[in-house]
Amino acid sequence: MPDSGMSGTWRLLWQDGWLRALTCWLPLLLFGWMTWLFNGGQVREMPVGLVDLDHSAYSRQLARQLDASSAMRLAAEYASPLAGSDALRAGQIYGLVLIPDDFEKQVRQGRQPTLTVFYNSQLLLVGRMLSASMQQSLGTLAAQWSVGRSLVQRPVPLAAIGIAVPLTSQLTALFNLGGNYAQFLLSGLLPALWQILILVATISLLALRASRSRTATAAWTQVAAQLCRDLVPLLLIYWAWGGIMLWWLYGVSAGALQGALWLLVLAQGGMVLACLAMGGLLFGLTRDGARAMSLAAGYSAPAFAFMGVTFPAHNMDLLARIWRNLLPVSHYTQIQIGQMNQGLSKLTTLAPLGSLLLFVLIWPLVIALMRRERGNA
Repeated sequence: MPDSGMSGTWRLLWQDGWLRALTCWLPLLLFGWMTWLFNGGQVREMPVGLVDLDHSAYSRQLARQLDASSAMRLAAEYASPLAGSDALRAGQIYGLVLIPDDFEKQVRQGRQPTLTVFYNSQLLLVGRMLSASMQQSLGTLAAQWSVGRSLVQRPVPLAAIGIAVPLTSQLTALFNLGGNYAQFLLSGLLPALWQILILVATISLLALRASRSRTATAAWTQVAAQLCRDLVPLLLIYWAWGGIMLWWLYGVSAGALQGALWLLVLAQGGMVLACLAMGGLLFGLTRDGARAMSLAAGYSAPAFAFMGVTFPAHNMDLLARIWRNLLPVSHYTQIQIGQMNQGLSKLTTLAPLGSLLLFVLIWPLVIALMRRERGNA
C-alpha cells in the first residue's frame, strides 16, 4: 500500500521528476524567461518604411522628424506604395508612411495635406506605440511650420506661438509614469503562468495518486482527508511561489509597494485554493490525466486576455465576462494591481476577494467526483 499520508505526498512530489520540476525549478525558469523577454521595458527604434512621392525639402524634413523619434527609425525608403506594403506584410517593417506628391505645395498654401500611415493593428502594443509616436512627431512638426508662418505676420516669438498653437495639453500616465511595458505586461503574464502551473501540478498529482490507488468506495470524510493530505503541500509550495512572484515583480522589475502586503498574501492563498479546486474538478470530471490536462489548457489559455489587463473587462461581451469570472487569476490580478500599483483602499478588494472565496463551493463537488472515481476503480 502506498503511503497516503502528507509525508508520502512530499516524498511523491520529490521522487516524481515531472512533479519535482513543476514545484521546484520550472516556475523559476518561466518567471525568469518572461522577465528576460521584456527586460527592455520600452519600445524603441521600431523599423518603419517611407514612400516619398514629393521629394521636397518639406518631405525630407518630415522624414528626419520621424527618424528622430526614440520609438521608431526609418529602416527603408520604397519607390512605390506597393513595394512598401509588401515589406509591411512580410514583417520587415512595422509601419509605412506615404507622403503625397504635392505635399510641399499644400503646406506652403496653408492647406492640410493628408499623410497616410499604415501599421498592423493586430500587434496591439506595437501598433499603439507606433500610432502615438507618429502623432507626436507629426504634431510637433506641424506646430513648427505653423509658428514659422505666424512669425512672418507677427515677428514676436511668443505671439507667434500663441497664434500657431493656441491650446496645449499635458498628458500624464498614472501608475506607470515611464510607460514601462514590462511592468504592464508582467503584472498579468506571471499570475497567468502561476495559475497554469497550479492546475497542471494538481492534475498531475491526482492522476499519479489515482494510478497507484485501487481502494474501494470511501466515505466523504475519508476522501476529503486524503485530498487535504495530497493538496496541502501544493498549497504551501505555490503560496510560497506567489510570494516569490511578488518579489520578482515589484522588488526586481517594477517598483515599490503602494498598498497592503498582508492583503496580497491573503489573496494569494485564496488564489491557490481556487486553482486547486478547479484542478480537482477538471480531473474529477474526466478521471483521466491527459483529458484533464486538455481541459485545463482550454480553460486557462485565454486567462491573460480575459483578466482585464490589456482590455477593459466592462467592454467584453457576456461570454467573455462569464469565462473571466470562472478564472481565479482574474479576481486575483484585480487585487494585485489595485494594491501594488494603484494603492487603492482595502474596501475595493472585498468584491474580488469574495469571488475567490466562492471557489470553495467547488470542493464538495470535487469530493463527490473523487468518491465516484474510487467506486469505479
